[in-house]
Amino acid sequence: MNDKSGIDWDDAFANRAYIENSMSYPPLWAARAAAFRSEADRVEMDIGYGEHPREKLDLFFPSEAPCGLVVIVHGGHLVTRMVCDDSPLLSEVLERVEGLVSISGLHDLRPLQLTAMNEHLHLTPQSAALESAVLHRPAGRAEVVCWVGGAERPEFLRQSAVLVETWGHAGAKTQLVVDPGKHHFDVIDGLKDPQSDMTRTLLGVAL
Repeated sequence: MNDKSGIDWDDAFANRAYIENSMSYPPLWAARAAAFRSEADRVEMDIGYGEHPREKLDLFFPSEAPCGLVVIVHGGHLVTRMVCDDSPLLSEVLERVEGLVSISGLHDLRPLQLTAMNEHLHLTPQSAALESAVLHRPAGRAEVVCWVGGAERPEFLRQSAVLVETWGHAGAKTQLVVDPGKHHFDVIDGLKDPQSDMTRTLLGVAL
């Protein structure tokens, strides 16, 4: 879908069309997740935090005494929205958030109004602006790292860069990491390796 700028916004967010064998990734992720759960020593599954059947989380405990908590959320813009000036977190909870790593996050939702996806998202100018982290000021003391694959669609690179720049000017400690050669579906692979740059960065801002 084009706007007056001539940009095809559907194409701008079309990760799957630009990733070789893209359809092979969802079953791969499911298999890896199942294997991880089956090998976990201590885990509490399907802990409800809301009324919707999908509002559940899994809590994995380390084999040794824990020294911190890492929360993984699917929805990149959700983590940055939690540390905005209108955060729903209590102030004492917000201050406990040491940092976050937003992986391929979307921080400006306004372009999504110009995509076919908006038939399901139902974004309006008001809701798109409200839920765009880049249009808010950062709150709390969390360090914010925006991590994006170098082979991702240009819009995803822009989204990470603009948040780092905007929030950096607003006083937050921010960092942009462009992972060379990684695309939208394999950029998270670093989390499988405890010694990877991604894991070290995550632990560095979380502990």
